[in-house]
Amino acid sequence: MSWNHFNAPNLGLLVYKRLYTEQSIKEKIKFDNENQKLVINISKEAKDTPFDNFYKSVFDKSLTGYTQIENPATNSKFTLFTTYPGLLAGTGYTHDSNTKGDMKIGFFFDHTTGQPIIPGSSIKGMLKSIFEDENDKTTQSALDAWRFIINEIIAEAKENKKQKWQTILALFQDNNTGIELLKNLKLSIFGTQDKEGEDMFFDAVINIEKSGSNNKFMASDFITPHQPNLLKNPTPLMFLKVLPNIAFEFRFALRDYKNEGLIISRKQKEKIFQKILLALGLGAKTNVGYGQFINDPIKIEVNETPRQAVRKEQPHHQGGSFKRKPPEKFEQKSKYERMAEQVAIQDRSKENLNTTNFPEPKESMLHTDIEATIVEVKSGTILVKPHYKDSDNLNVTGKTEKKKGNVIKIKITEKSGKESKGNLKFTKATLVS
Repeated sequence: MSWNHFNAPNLGLLVYKRLYTEQSIKEKIKFDNENQKLVINISKEAKDTPFDNFYKSVFDKSLTGYTQIENPATNSKFTLFTTYPGLLAGTGYTHDSNTKGDMKIGFFFDHTTGQPIIPGSSIKGMLKSIFEDENDKTTQSALDAWRFIINEIIAEAKENKKQKWQTILALFQDNNTGIELLKNLKLSIFGTQDKEGEDMFFDAVINIEKSGSNNKFMASDFITPHQPNLLKNPTPLMFLKVLPNIAFEFRFALRDYKNEGLIISRKQKEKIFQKILLALGLGAKTNVGYGQFINDPIKIEVNETPRQAVRKEQPHHQGGSFKRKPPEKFEQKSKYERMAEQVAIQDRSKENLNTTNFPEPKESMLHTDIEATIVEVKSGTILVKPHYKDSDNLNVTGKTEKKKGNVIKIKITEKSGKESKGNLKFTKATLVS
């Protein structure tokens, strides 16, 4: 019986092994005496190849018959959905017979089931990148990125959860203290070469029920590499991808963190990891839109393709709060540079509000009313720039009819640092008017 009669074949085994035992392809295998290796002899001018039917059969498979991959060691998990144009994982694996019609770039499959998965090591590495700069050091830029992520969570949190997140953010308001706290948190979560971290990062797997068992989940795509000769026709390279609207379940074994006054529960860690994944994406070619995720599936109308549906709801390939940029500009920047860009956008007041003429922060300002300029009005919160020297933005709970740029009064309720040491910052305030 041919493999394509099975509802749930092991795609990894097929793509990497069984493909080359197909009779129509075996007949094309020859030995190249000049280079002393086996080659598949298919003309580059051929319109059809023996690979065509094979890959069509792979792409026609649905999730019907596949068994959900379980992991009893998991204590924290959440589900995110792929968006257009899809997900690439394992492109570093060698898969190139240098033959017309064959896949040119590798892909990662679960060894036992053959389902596409995202390795836990890739997830761990991507999440760790938020805690450090391009030189693997926890510096001011990493602290800015961390503040941005926590601010994003605060903006979306329910009222009964905001206080806990604001307490966490307040501990990172002082730059020197914040960097040290972030270093210790990174070491606890991820460990070092000599010491394991306290948290475990498992493979992310397809959630079959949420993806829809009757849905197809794999497809092909093409990239066209740059040619040294601009007058020469480029050669498109085929690769495999996971389609949009496929649910991936991210799994962890997390522990509560308590150190130096900083308390982060495992549920809060889970939320932080989810926000980072939505922000940065995973896998290869995230700089041109692949590997981006969203919280909820895209709704597909009758007579509408998944691609049309995702383009309609995600016109800029938006993942979390990060809107995609045109590829020609986006590719020129590293992942961390893009994060820093978002931090700069969030902290608009540093560009628009000159605080040099404002007074130095004083202990006497605590529990008193001071003026602040509105930076952004959100749902249930107001982001403001307090009127004292070198102030940081504060999220103030409440509603106001005033707009961005207007001055309002706030009451300072909490602080960090000391006036005598010159590192006094105010970390929490309430709306007065």
